[in-house]
Amino acid sequence: MANLSGPYFLITIVVLAILVILLVITGEQMKTRPSGWAFLAFPLIVAGIVFGEDRLIGYGLIGAGVLLAFIDIIVRYRNQKLPK
Repeated sequence: MANLSGPYFLITIVVLAILVILLVITGEQMKTRPSGWAFLAFPLIVAGIVFGEDRLIGYGLIGAGVLLAFIDIIVRYRNQKLPK
């Protein structure tokens, strides 16, 4: 199990909170909002980093997050290329 009392866990939580606050504040000004795939990928990657002490779980979560990010990139690319 990961050591959740370390300073890295606290730093990760603070950085995530700041990112969420910035996304909420600037969300109205953004031309394109992150898709649902991106919202799923980001926490998986962060969870993989946090729980990286157990390599199977850590790498599995990071791999799942990267896979979802690639799916998001492909879906957005195909949507841009479709004729209207």
